[in-house]
Order: sequence, then C-alpha cells, then structure tokens
Amino acid sequence: MHIGIGDLIPPHQPPEVMDTATEALRKHHVVEAWDIELWHDMPRVLLRFVVEGENRDLEDAHAWGAVLLVEQALSTVCHTIGSQLKKNFGGKFLPLGFGEVFGPGSDH
Repeated sequence: MHIGIGDLIPPHQPPEVMDTATEALRKHHVVEAWDIELWHDMPRVLLRFVVEGENRDLEDAHAWGAVLLVEQALSTVCHTIGSQLKKNFGGKFLPLGFGEVFGPGSDH
C-alpha cells in the first residue's frame, strides 16, 4: 500500500508517521516491508504486508480494510493524501482498484 503524507498535526514529529502506520497494520497483518518514499515531491508511506483469505475476493477486501485502518491511524498524526493498493501477481505488483479483482490475462 502507498499512502500520501501531508502536513503533520502538531505536536507530532516525522518519525511518528511510520511508527503509527506499522503499528496499526501489525495488529492484523504480517508486515514484510516499510519505507517512506518521495513520489512527485510528495512523501508517502510504503507498506508491504501479507493478507490471508479463503479466496481472492476476501483477500482483496481484507487488503482494502488494512488501507482504511492505516489511514485512520495516520489521521491522528498527519493529514493523508490519497492511497494506492497493489497486489502481487506472479512477482509483478499491479494496482488494485477498490472492489476490483484482476490478475494476469484480465482486461486491466
């Protein structure tokens, strides 16, 4: 997941952004990687995590639930500016729109 980071909410400091995001996500998922990157001069949180589900639709719903959970947690320390979720399909990360399910061979 990628979540754009806007202004901090006083009195919070920059290190709290990543701490808050990873702590929120770890409550429900295994976090594999995390970083803050610049994308078009905007900082954004990058989190890679594992989602368990009985089927693809359920996995996708849980993944979007994780995005909402992290956004809610971040709203206590900073303003967020959009989010993006990507899913690993055979080693390639492709954007996953809200409610969309697709993979290799689809029209997306």
